[in-house]
Amino acid sequence: MIDDAFVPTHRTVDPVDVMEGRAPGSLANLSPIFKLSFSSALSSYLGSTALGIARRAARDFAGYSKKKVSKFTGLPELSDPMIIHVGTVAAHAEAARGLMLYRAGLLDDLIEQGPGPTLEQRLATNRDVTTAVRMCVDAVERAMRFSGGSGLFDQHTIQQAWRDVHGVAAHMGYNTDTVYGNWGRQVLGLPLPPGFS
Repeated sequence: MIDDAFVPTHRTVDPVDVMEGRAPGSLANLSPIFKLSFSSALSSYLGSTALGIARRAARDFAGYSKKKVSKFTGLPELSDPMIIHVGTVAAHAEAARGLMLYRAGLLDDLIEQGPGPTLEQRLATNRDVTTAVRMCVDAVERAMRFSGGSGLFDQHTIQQAWRDVHGVAAHMGYNTDTVYGNWGRQVLGLPLPPGFS
């Protein structure tokens, strides 16, 4: 922390301009990506971390399930329900990937064609990426739940994935009450809270 420091005005940026994709640097940097609002960029960039975590967890969970042996009987535990859990974890991770890629493609098109996404499009991006992050959490939660007690050990990658995906999902940008609430307000023609215009 620095106390009593003077920061000249030309070294400051209005956070609202950054949130809405009007940062001063966008005048000097002509690449379309600099037209993207901070909220849309952050939700996608950070959300992709959750996606990587979920896809790795799906892969590791499948590998672990293939080798899992009952501590009581010594027999393989690759039952039909476990096979279904492996498929479900992978399905949630890949569905999240599809939703994120869809939104990323739309954003790319919008910023290349013009001034960038509208408020409605930004809110839809945040809504969909938040949904994808929740799907990643669901995938990892299932992998953790059906890894059994072994999933808690430090050397088991599922416990690491569980912590990491919850760390991403805890970011305020994925607060479902806020994100879904903002989308709902916009659809219903109600004013958004301050800072979300």
